[in-house]
Amino acid sequence: MISTLSDFLSGTFRLAAFETKKRSYGSYLGWLWSIMSPLSQIFVFYFAVKYVFKAGRDDLFLWLTSGLAVWNVINTSMVKACNSLLSRRALLQSSNAKMIKLVFADLVAEMFVLAPLYLIAAAISIYYNGIHINLLFVPLLVLTLTFFLLGLGVILAVATPFFRDLPHLMTLGLSVMFWFTPIAYSKVQLSEKLRLILYLNPFTYFVEFSQLTFGAEPMPLWVVVAPILITIVITVMGFWFIEKIGRKMVIIL
Repeated sequence: MISTLSDFLSGTFRLAAFETKKRSYGSYLGWLWSIMSPLSQIFVFYFAVKYVFKAGRDDLFLWLTSGLAVWNVINTSMVKACNSLLSRRALLQSSNAKMIKLVFADLVAEMFVLAPLYLIAAAISIYYNGIHINLLFVPLLVLTLTFFLLGLGVILAVATPFFRDLPHLMTLGLSVMFWFTPIAYSKVQLSEKLRLILYLNPFTYFVEFSQLTFGAEPMPLWVVVAPILITIVITVMGFWFIEKIGRKMVIIL
């Protein structure tokens, strides 16, 4: 059991490293381009919120960094998951490659981008707030986010061969859902009805978990419990999906 898990993880990380190198092949900065994109987005939002709209919080940069770091991983991993299996149809048809391993490798490649952004957020948090107890939730946050995205990614990867327009719909849907996630603004600015709409978006719970983890505000119990419950449901659905529908998907690839 342990050796099987070890082989699975080592193979997954090797594949994730390969995908990361392939994405940056031929460029001088290589993997750093993956970091520069979300960082530039953070600075643009910081400038717009603070100097154009004359709004924001005292810890605005930390708020944006911790929120956009999660959103960037959600956005890129979900779009990539749609084509994770479809782009490897030849591999799936000619070998015993595990579908979940391919999806997980793509997710791990995106987590390589999250890690330095979280290091930046942790450094800023410690600078302003000292070593705060909320930072102890970082491992749980990363673990919860990983399994949530794995479960959702598996569902999207298996569904895409049946619905070829799903990647386009996902890209469009995520661009809309971004504005229904409290990243560029705080939910306290909204009415109760609008706040309810925000919490119909499952990504809100993970973004808020991240923002409070790196902040100094008290961490309500529901902020931790809600993402865990959502993750359990989505993970179970993902494994059921790949078990029941995965074999049919290989046939139609």
